Amino acid sequence: MKILLVGGNGFLGRSLGTSLKAFEHEVFSAGRDKTNNYQMDLLNKTTISQALLTVKPDLVVNLAGAFESGSSENFKVNSLGAANLANSVEGISKQIYLLHISSATEPRNFSEGINYESEYSRTKHMGTQAIKDAITNEGLNARIARVQNCYGQNQPANRFVSWALNKLRCNELITLQHPLRIRDFCIVDEAANGLTMMINEIETWRPELIEEVGTGQGISLKDAALNMCKILGVSDELVKTNLNNRVDAHPEEIALLGKSLKGKCVSSFSEGILRVLGGN
Repeated sequence: MKILLVGGNGFLGRSLGTSLKAFEHEVFSAGRDKTNNYQMDLLNKTTISQALLTVKPDLVVNLAGAFESGSSENFKVNSLGAANLANSVEGISKQIYLLHISSATEPRNFSEGINYESEYSRTKHMGTQAIKDAITNEGLNARIARVQNCYGQNQPANRFVSWALNKLRCNELITLQHPLRIRDFCIVDEAANGLTMMINEIETWRPELIEEVGTGQGISLKDAALNMCKILGVSDELVKTNLNNRVDAHPEEIALLGKSLKGKCVSSFSEGILRVLGGN
C-alpha cells in the first residue's frame, strides 16, 4: 500500500514508518515540520488536499497530536484538525482509508460532566468524536485505533517515563501527584508493530470497532517509578508521593484487547526499561 503518515516524523510516527516499510509498504510523512516528505497543516485544508492529491495514498494515518503548548490554536490540531483531515479525505476519494490514532487518556464513552485528564485529552477526544460522526453519518472509510502510553528511545522529555527516568538517572527526587494512577505502558516499537498488523488487515476491520494497542497490563505510576529505581540501582527514597488528599477522578487505563490480539505489546514494563537503557 501507499501510506501517508500525518505526524510521521513524531515519536510513534518514526517507529511506525520503519515497521510499515519492513512489510514493503510505500511510506511518506506529512506535517508542519519541513523535514517531512510533504508539508501539511491540519488547520489549513488547502495543504491537506495538496498532499493527498500529490501522493494519492491508499491509506492516511493520523498520528498528529499537539500537547506541548497551552495555546488554544495548537490544541485545535487535535480537534478541528482531525475533522479537516476527515473532510478532505472523503472529498477526494471514498476509496482512501483513514486510520485515526486516539489517545489512551481519552474517555472511552462520552458522558455529560466528564472530567478530562487534560486539555490534550479533551481536544483529542473531540477529534475522535468527529471521526466517529463522519463514519456514522457520512460513510467515511475510516478506522480508529486507541494507543496506550508509548515510551522508548527519544521519547519527548516531558512525558512520564522519559521525565522520571532522566531524573532518577541523575539521582534527583521525583514527586508523583497521582502515584496510584494505573496506566498501560508499551514500548514504542511494539506499539508500531501492533499498528502495522492492524493496517495489514485493514480491509477486514469493522469501522464501528475501536482497536486497542497496548500490553493489557496496568501498572501504577508509583510502581513504575520504583521499577525504574531498581533497574537503575538508585534509592527508592528518590520517589516521593504527594497524595495531598486529592481524589484522582481518572480510571485505570489499560488496553481492552480483542480476540485477535493484533495490537498486543508483549514486553513488561521492566523489560521495556531495560531495552531503553540498552539503547534498543
